[in-house]
Amino acid sequence: MFRFESSFAKQAADEECSDVLRAILFWIISQHGRLYDHKVWGKEEQAQFMARHKPWPKKKEIFAKKYYPDIAIETGKWLDNREIFVFCYLVRNFWKRVVREEMREDEIWVTSLFDLVLNVVKPTKPV
Repeated sequence: MFRFESSFAKQAADEECSDVLRAILFWIISQHGRLYDHKVWGKEEQAQFMARHKPWPKKKEIFAKKYYPDIAIETGKWLDNREIFVFCYLVRNFWKRVVREEMREDEIWVTSLFDLVLNVVKPTKPV
């Protein structure tokens, strides 16, 4: 449902760095849920990624250094859009059905196996 296709896939394939792209994508996705001050596209996060994957073949190191921030931003936007969809659409529609069928729910807990974060949705006014 939330399939991500990076716009850097062709570039990575052309430069024989598809494995580097995949590693960056998995790194960014696994960093989801960090402190708000930690930006996955930041120099510190990139340095951690680069250090974690040493030793680097030269062409793959160049690719990673050149494209890491842009890939991280693109992936971060996808993560954010996925969350917006889940919370603004699916949860709201579920809540409307609960109210329509006169079920009593003081709160709804939402999570996924993607990031294992528990989000609690409560009404802002009595139903």
